[in-house]
Amino acid sequence: MTKRRKKAKLTEELNEKETMKRWRAAIRSDPSIVGSIFKDGRVKVMTDRELKRKLEEKGVAADDVDDVIDEAERRKLITIDYETWSSYHWISPEKRKEEKQETQRLEKAVEDIFLKRCTDRLLEDELRKDLISTGLSAREVKRALYEAERDCVVTSSALGGCWEYRLVPPEERKRELEERRWSLWVLQEKIREKMEMGLEGVGV
Repeated sequence: MTKRRKKAKLTEELNEKETMKRWRAAIRSDPSIVGSIFKDGRVKVMTDRELKRKLEEKGVAADDVDDVIDEAERRKLITIDYETWSSYHWISPEKRKEEKQETQRLEKAVEDIFLKRCTDRLLEDELRKDLISTGLSAREVKRALYEAERDCVVTSSALGGCWEYRLVPPEERKRELEERRWSLWVLQEKIREKMEMGLEGVGV
Protein backbone atom coordinates (compact mmCIF):
# COMPACT_ATOMS: atom_id res chain seq x y z
CA MET A 1 0.00 0.00 0.00
CA THR A 2 1.38 3.40 -1.01
CA LYS A 3 1.76 6.29 1.44
CA ARG A 4 -1.09 8.12 -0.32
CA ARG A 5 -3.43 5.13 0.04
CA LYS A 6 -2.39 4.67 3.68
CA LYS A 7 -3.13 8.36 4.36
CA ALA A 8 -6.52 8.09 2.62
CA LYS A 9 -7.41 4.99 4.65
CA LEU A 10 -6.36 6.70 7.90
CA THR A 11 -8.44 9.77 7.00
CA GLU A 12 -11.48 7.56 6.34
CA GLU A 13 -10.99 5.77 9.67
CA LEU A 14 -10.73 9.10 11.50
CA ASN A 15 -13.83 10.38 9.71
CA GLU A 16 -15.74 7.26 10.71
CA LYS A 17 -14.61 7.59 14.33
CA GLU A 18 -15.64 11.25 14.57
CA THR A 19 -18.88 10.75 12.65
CA MET A 20 -19.97 7.83 14.80
CA LYS A 21 -19.02 9.72 17.97
CA ARG A 22 -21.27 12.61 16.92
CA TRP A 23 -24.03 10.21 15.90
CA ARG A 24 -23.98 8.37 19.26
CA ALA A 25 -24.20 11.69 21.09
CA ALA A 26 -27.13 12.74 18.90
CA ILE A 27 -29.24 9.64 19.48
CA ARG A 28 -28.55 9.80 23.23
CA SER A 29 -29.65 13.39 23.68
CA ASP A 30 -31.84 14.49 20.78
CA PRO A 31 -34.87 12.20 21.36
CA SER A 32 -35.77 14.47 24.30
CA ILE A 33 -36.41 17.15 21.67
CA VAL A 34 -39.20 14.93 20.32
CA GLY A 35 -40.94 15.30 23.68
CA SER A 36 -40.78 19.07 23.43
CA ILE A 37 -42.12 19.00 19.87
CA PHE A 38 -45.11 16.96 21.04
CA LYS A 39 -45.36 19.39 23.98
CA ASP A 40 -45.05 16.45 26.39
CA GLY A 41 -48.29 14.93 25.18
CA ARG A 42 -50.43 17.98 24.51
CA VAL A 43 -49.90 17.19 20.82
CA LYS A 44 -51.17 13.65 20.24
CA VAL A 45 -50.27 12.99 16.61
CA MET A 46 -47.97 14.51 13.99
CA THR A 47 -47.17 13.66 10.40
CA ASP A 48 -43.78 12.24 9.51
CA ARG A 49 -42.98 15.27 7.35
CA GLU A 50 -43.92 17.76 10.06
CA LEU A 51 -41.92 15.97 12.75
CA LYS A 52 -38.81 15.87 10.59
CA ARG A 53 -39.17 19.54 9.71
CA LYS A 54 -39.53 20.55 13.36
CA LEU A 55 -36.49 18.46 14.37
CA GLU A 56 -34.36 20.24 11.77
CA GLU A 57 -35.72 23.60 12.96
CA LYS A 58 -34.53 22.69 16.46
CA GLY A 59 -31.01 22.02 15.21
CA VAL A 60 -30.97 18.29 14.54
CA ALA A 61 -28.80 17.58 11.50
CA ALA A 62 -30.79 16.36 8.50
CA ASP A 63 -28.63 13.20 8.40
CA ASP A 64 -29.54 12.41 12.01
CA VAL A 65 -33.31 13.01 11.89
CA ASP A 66 -34.37 9.43 11.08
CA ASP A 67 -32.07 8.00 13.76
CA VAL A 68 -33.39 10.43 16.37
CA ILE A 69 -36.96 9.38 15.53
CA ASP A 70 -35.96 5.70 15.75
CA GLU A 71 -34.44 6.27 19.17
CA ALA A 72 -37.55 8.14 20.34
CA GLU A 73 -39.56 5.11 19.23
CA ARG A 74 -37.25 2.75 21.15
CA ARG A 75 -37.74 4.87 24.28
CA LYS A 76 -41.50 4.69 23.61
CA LEU A 77 -42.00 8.43 23.46
CA ILE A 78 -43.79 7.95 20.15
CA THR A 79 -44.97 5.17 17.85
CA ILE A 80 -45.44 5.12 14.10
CA ASP A 81 -48.95 4.58 12.76
CA TYR A 82 -48.84 0.97 11.52
CA GLU A 83 -51.72 1.53 9.12
CA THR A 84 -50.70 4.72 7.30
CA TRP A 85 -46.91 4.67 7.99
CA SER A 86 -47.03 8.45 7.60
CA SER A 87 -47.59 9.79 11.12
CA TYR A 88 -46.46 9.35 14.72
CA HIS A 89 -48.55 9.09 17.88
CA TRP A 90 -47.50 10.25 21.34
CA ILE A 91 -47.27 7.51 24.01
CA SER A 92 -48.25 8.62 27.49
CA PRO A 93 -45.65 7.88 30.22
CA GLU A 94 -47.89 5.40 32.05
CA LYS A 95 -48.07 3.21 28.92
CA ARG A 96 -44.37 3.13 28.05
CA LYS A 97 -43.38 0.14 30.17
CA GLU A 98 -46.20 -1.88 28.65
CA GLU A 99 -45.17 -0.80 25.14
CA LYS A 100 -41.54 -1.81 25.76
CA GLN A 101 -42.69 -5.23 26.95
CA GLU A 102 -44.83 -5.61 23.84
CA THR A 103 -41.86 -4.77 21.61
CA GLN A 104 -39.76 -7.39 23.43
CA ARG A 105 -42.52 -9.97 22.96
CA LEU A 106 -42.88 -9.29 19.24
CA GLU A 107 -39.15 -9.18 18.54
CA LYS A 108 -38.70 -12.47 20.41
CA ALA A 109 -41.47 -13.97 18.27
CA VAL A 110 -39.53 -13.00 15.15
CA GLU A 111 -36.26 -14.40 16.50
CA ASP A 112 -37.94 -17.63 17.64
CA ILE A 113 -39.17 -18.35 14.09
CA PHE A 114 -35.59 -18.41 12.81
CA LEU A 115 -34.40 -20.51 15.74
CA LYS A 116 -37.26 -22.97 15.33
CA ARG A 117 -36.45 -23.40 11.65
CA CYS A 118 -32.71 -23.64 12.40
CA THR A 119 -31.87 -21.02 9.80
CA ASP A 120 -30.68 -17.44 9.70
CA ARG A 121 -32.49 -16.52 6.47
CA LEU A 122 -36.17 -16.51 5.52
CA LEU A 123 -38.22 -15.04 2.72
CA GLU A 124 -40.71 -12.41 3.84
CA ASP A 125 -43.77 -14.50 2.91
CA GLU A 126 -42.45 -17.45 4.92
CA LEU A 127 -41.70 -15.28 7.94
CA ARG A 128 -45.10 -13.58 7.85
CA LYS A 129 -46.89 -16.91 7.50
CA ASP A 130 -45.02 -18.39 10.46
CA LEU A 131 -45.67 -15.33 12.63
CA ILE A 132 -49.40 -15.49 11.90
CA SER A 133 -49.37 -19.19 12.77
CA THR A 134 -48.18 -18.24 16.28
CA GLY A 135 -51.40 -16.29 16.80
CA LEU A 136 -50.21 -12.80 15.96
CA SER A 137 -52.68 -10.51 14.20
CA ALA A 138 -51.86 -8.91 10.84
CA ARG A 139 -51.20 -5.63 12.64
CA GLU A 140 -48.90 -7.31 15.17
CA VAL A 141 -46.95 -8.92 12.32
CA LYS A 142 -46.46 -5.50 10.70
CA ARG A 143 -45.23 -4.10 13.98
CA ALA A 144 -43.02 -7.12 14.73
CA LEU A 145 -41.18 -6.90 11.40
CA TYR A 146 -40.84 -3.12 11.57
CA GLU A 147 -39.45 -3.05 15.11
CA ALA A 148 -37.26 -6.12 14.65
CA GLU A 149 -35.57 -4.52 11.67
CA ARG A 150 -35.32 -1.11 13.31
CA ASP A 151 -33.62 -2.68 16.35
CA CYS A 152 -31.32 -4.89 14.23
CA VAL A 153 -32.85 -8.18 15.33
CA VAL A 154 -33.09 -8.81 11.60
CA THR A 155 -31.96 -7.13 8.39
CA SER A 156 -33.71 -7.31 5.03
CA SER A 157 -32.59 -7.18 1.42
CA ALA A 158 -34.17 -7.59 -2.00
CA LEU A 159 -33.90 -11.07 -3.49
CA GLY A 160 -35.32 -11.28 -6.97
CA GLY A 161 -38.89 -10.09 -6.74
CA CYS A 162 -39.23 -10.50 -2.99
CA TRP A 163 -37.56 -9.62 0.32
CA GLU A 164 -35.36 -11.85 2.41
CA TYR A 165 -34.80 -11.40 6.15
CA ARG A 166 -31.60 -12.37 7.95
CA LEU A 167 -31.36 -12.96 11.68
CA VAL A 168 -28.64 -10.89 13.37
CA PRO A 169 -26.99 -12.62 16.37
CA PRO A 170 -27.57 -10.68 19.64
CA GLU A 171 -23.87 -9.91 20.11
CA GLU A 172 -23.68 -8.29 16.64
CA ARG A 173 -26.76 -6.03 16.83
CA LYS A 174 -25.12 -2.94 18.27
CA ARG A 175 -22.38 -3.06 15.65
CA GLU A 176 -24.96 -3.74 12.91
CA LEU A 177 -26.78 -0.53 13.84
CA GLU A 178 -23.56 1.48 13.68
CA GLU A 179 -22.52 -0.10 10.37
CA ARG A 180 -25.89 0.81 8.87
CA ARG A 181 -25.43 4.40 9.96
CA TRP A 182 -21.88 4.64 8.62
CA SER A 183 -22.85 3.09 5.27
CA LEU A 184 -25.70 5.56 4.94
CA TRP A 185 -23.40 8.47 5.77
CA VAL A 186 -20.86 7.36 3.14
CA LEU A 187 -23.63 7.03 0.53
CA GLN A 188 -24.99 10.48 1.36
CA GLU A 189 -21.50 12.00 1.07
CA LYS A 190 -21.00 10.40 -2.36
CA ILE A 191 -24.36 11.80 -3.52
CA ARG A 192 -23.38 15.27 -2.28
CA GLU A 193 -20.03 15.09 -4.06
CA LYS A 194 -21.67 14.09 -7.34
CA MET A 195 -24.22 16.90 -7.03
CA GLU A 196 -21.47 19.43 -6.32
CA MET A 197 -19.45 18.20 -9.29
CA GLY A 198 -22.51 18.49 -11.50
CA LEU A 199 -23.16 22.04 -10.35
CA GLU A 200 -19.54 23.00 -10.93
CA GLY A 201 -19.80 21.58 -14.43
CA VAL A 202 -22.59 24.00 -15.33
CA GLY A 203 -20.77 26.94 -13.78
CA VAL A 204 -22.95 27.43 -10.71
